Amino acid sequence: MSLIVFDEADSECYNYFCKKCEVAMKNFPSSDHANNMEQALIDGIIMKWNELLDVLKKDSRYQPD
Repeated sequence: MSLIVFDEADSECYNYFCKKCEVAMKNFPSSDHANNMEQALIDGIIMKWNELLDVLKKDSRYQPD
């Protein structure tokens, strides 16, 4: 299991990370990584990715566009 700690990340860095996560999630279903996966697995990964993004967006440093 991996862990990312944002304790010392300022708002700019935090939001950059969030935006990159959103782009990666949107592009994942058509990526080479998902190429041979069953749709149900892709859907499960996207669901968990959305849960992560929801948690990230609750942070006071998050600034939506």
